[in-house]
Amino acid sequence: MAHGAEDVLRQADCYATLEEAVKDIQLIFGTTRRIRKINNRLFPLREGLSDITGLSQTNQIGILFGNEDKGLDNTAIARCNRLINIPMVTRHPSLNISHAVMITAYELHQLSARPAYFRSKFIATQDDYNFMLDRFQRMLHHSLFCKDNNITIYLRGLNKMLKKRELEKSEINLLHRLLKHLEKFFPDPSK
Repeated sequence: MAHGAEDVLRQADCYATLEEAVKDIQLIFGTTRRIRKINNRLFPLREGLSDITGLSQTNQIGILFGNEDKGLDNTAIARCNRLINIPMVTRHPSLNISHAVMITAYELHQLSARPAYFRSKFIATQDDYNFMLDRFQRMLHHSLFCKDNNITIYLRGLNKMLKKRELEKSEINLLHRLLKHLEKFFPDPSK
């Protein structure tokens, strides 16, 4: 352990699940070395983090690092708003996780030294997204739109589409109002 790091470790929070850890996070950056079908917004590290200082003024931000063997799994990648990678010149671009964290921390430090472009944008939390996706799932089920039971495919696509946009809380609320109106036409038969 690095000299003086005891305080950092004492202040660290530990969570049993990823869902629990990101529950109140508005913007999640995921680190990866390859483009995935689940989330194809892959940015070089510096570009991907370029507006993080301004966004962090009004939002909780998290950065996910995967294990050294396989990186982040598809479930974690699907939760990310942005994917970032550390550009490398090699046939097998892989870093020790401690090196990846250190390089990312260095870039964040460099960005914090510049004046922040302040974005007073309140991005929706993961709970906001999940609640809305659950509501979409119920409505799709009741509308019989997904007769072939491929609701998960539609929801995965919807989630991917919404994450590309980094929706603000006000935009999520707009979608909830729209769903409330549509639910009148597709009521829950169990109620």
